Amino acid sequence: MESFRESSGAVDSLIRSRLRDITALTEFSNGVISRECLQEAITEQKPEDWGVNEDQLNLATRLAVDEESMVDELLKQLHTTNVITGADYDREKFDRYRSRVAAKFQHEGNATYIFPEEARLLYAVAEIMAPSRVLFMGSYYGYWAAWALPGIVAAGGEAILIDPDQRALDLSVDNMRRLGYADFCTFVCEDAIAYLERNRALCDLAVLDAEGPISEGPVDRRSKAIYGPITSALTPRLRAGGVLLAHNILLTNLTDNAYFEQKIAKNCEQFAEFFGLVARHYDRALTFPTSEGVGVYRRATETGTGASSTGAGSMPSRHMQRERWHRTATVRTRPQRIWKQEDSDGHLVFSTKQIPVAAHPLLLDRLDEANWENLHTQHFYRFMAFTIRLEQYVVNPAVLAIAHRDVPLKVRGQDAYEAHQIYVDEGYHALEAVELTRDVHQGTGTEPIVGRGVEIDRRLEELLAGLPCDRTRALARQLFVAVSETMISSTLSIIPRDESVARAVRAAIADHAVDEGRHHSFFAGYLPQLWQQLAPKEQDLLAPFLPRFIMEFTAPDVEGLRRELVGYGLTSCEVDDICHDVYSPSRLREDASIAGGATLRYLERCGALDRSCLSDALGAAGLVS
Repeated sequence: MESFRESSGAVDSLIRSRLRDITALTEFSNGVISRECLQEAITEQKPEDWGVNEDQLNLATRLAVDEESMVDELLKQLHTTNVITGADYDREKFDRYRSRVAAKFQHEGNATYIFPEEARLLYAVAEIMAPSRVLFMGSYYGYWAAWALPGIVAAGGEAILIDPDQRALDLSVDNMRRLGYADFCTFVCEDAIAYLERNRALCDLAVLDAEGPISEGPVDRRSKAIYGPITSALTPRLRAGGVLLAHNILLTNLTDNAYFEQKIAKNCEQFAEFFGLVARHYDRALTFPTSEGVGVYRRATETGTGASSTGAGSMPSRHMQRERWHRTATVRTRPQRIWKQEDSDGHLVFSTKQIPVAAHPLLLDRLDEANWENLHTQHFYRFMAFTIRLEQYVVNPAVLAIAHRDVPLKVRGQDAYEAHQIYVDEGYHALEAVELTRDVHQGTGTEPIVGRGVEIDRRLEELLAGLPCDRTRALARQLFVAVSETMISSTLSIIPRDESVARAVRAAIADHAVDEGRHHSFFAGYLPQLWQQLAPKEQDLLAPFLPRFIMEFTAPDVEGLRRELVGYGLTSCEVDDICHDVYSPSRLREDASIAGGATLRYLERCGALDRSCLSDALGAAGLVS
C-alpha cells in the first residue's frame, strides 16, 4: 500500500533509521536473534517514542533479513509452478538500477510502503516475463511501477499507469522522466474499473495496489475491498497465462503479533470477493509473506479453468490448494486460545460495538459495573452458542454432502476436495467456541442466558417445513449455507481490532475470520453454480426463501436478551421499549442488507436477479430497491 502519510520516502528506510537504536532490531538484521525475539522486544516499545506510527513499529517485525535470498526463493516457487518461465535475472543490473532510483526518484513528501524485497520481486518478474503491455492499477506516484520499467522497456513493451489522483499521477510523470522511461508509459487519471470497462486491449502483466475510500461509497469499493471489482473488470483483459501481481495480500502472521492478527482478519474480510474471483479464473495462486504481503496469480490457461478446475492442466493448482490449507488453516497453524481470568483483568469478553442495546439510555441508567461486564459476558455466550450450532448442525452437514457429492447437483472434484478442508475448519471453530465458553464460565461463574434465537438449525428447519419434497429441502439447505458463508459478519472484523476485548477472544475470532475468508471464496463460486443448476420451477419455489435466509442469519436472540434484561431489574414494559428501539424492523432490514451485500452481488453477476421471482422477493423484503 502506498499513501500520503506523515513520513516521506520508502517506509522501510524510515523504520530502519528511526528504530536503529533498538538493539534487538540490529541483532535481528545481523542474524543474531530470531524474529520471535525481535517481536518480544518490539512489543515493549511505544510508537510515539520512536517517531513512527503503530503500523510502522509492527512492520519492523516483518522486515526481510536477506531480501535477495528471499526473492530467489520466491522466484523459484513461481518457476516450479509455471507462473513464470525462469528464475534468473541480472542481479548486478538490478543493483545499478537501485542506485539510479535512489538518486533520481523523488517522493516530494509522500511515503511508499513498497519494501525492498517487493521492489526486487517485481523487477525480476518483469525482466523474466518480458511483457508487451503492463497495467498498474493504483499506480500512485509510480514507485512500484518504476521497478518493472527496465524489463518492460527491454522487451519493447508499454506501461499504463492508472490512478484517480491527479497530483500523484503528475509526480509519477516527473519520476518516469527522471528515470528516462516516460516515453514508454501512458498515464491515465481515472478509476481503474472505468478504464478497464472502456479499454478492451489485453495485457500480459497486471500490478494491483489500489485503495478505495475508507468509509464512503459502495462497501465493495472501500479500502482494499476494491480489489474485487477491479479484478472482475481486469480478468477478461488479462491474457490466458498472464500474471496478476497484487500488493497488501498479508495473510500470514510471521510471529504471534496481535496487531497483525487483527490486520489479517480485516484482510480476509476485505479480500473475500477478490479471492473468489481468483479461485474461479486463475489456475495458479501463490501468496508470499513479504513485509506487506504479495499475491501472484496466473490467469487460467486453456487446459485449466481456474483454481477449482478438475482438468489435467490444473493438477499443480490442486497441489497448491492442499499446501495452502496446511499453511494457513488455523487448526494447523495457530496456537490454542485459552481465556484466563488473571490475563483478562480490565478487558471484556465481547465488544461493546457489537451490543446494540449497550447504547440505550434506559439500560445505561440501570447498569452498575458488575452488570455492565455481565452484559458483555451474556452476548459472548450467545455469539459462541450460535457459532457452535451453526457450524455443527447447519454448515458441516451441508459441507459433508458436498464433499461426498451427496447433493442433487453436479459437484466438481476440486470442490468436493475443498469441502473436506472446510469441514475440518468448521469443526475446529465449534470446538474453539466450546472451549472458550467453558473457560469464561469457569472463570467468571456467570451462568449463560441463551434463548432459542441461537438455535439457527431449528429456525431453518421450521422455515423449510413447507417445502414439498426431500430434494427441494436439500437444495434449500445448500442455498442457506452458501448464503450464510458469503455474508459479511461485522463481529469477525470488529472484535479482533477492539483492544477492550480480552486477547484470547480477539485472537480466536481473528483465527475464525482467516478461515472464513477462504470459505467465502469457495461459496462465492459455489452459490452461482448452485442457482444456475436449479430448474426454473425450483428457482421459482426457492427464490422467496433467499431473503428469509439473510434475515434469519442476522436475527438477534431477542428471547435470551429479554430474560437477561429482566434480571437487571427492568420491567417488562421497559424491556419491550428497549427491544423495540434497538431491533426495529427497519434496523433489522438495514443490518441484513449490509451483511448480505456481497451475497446479492454474486447473485446479480450470475444473472439470478434477472429472474423476477428472486428480484421481487428481495424487493418485498426491503433488501434491494
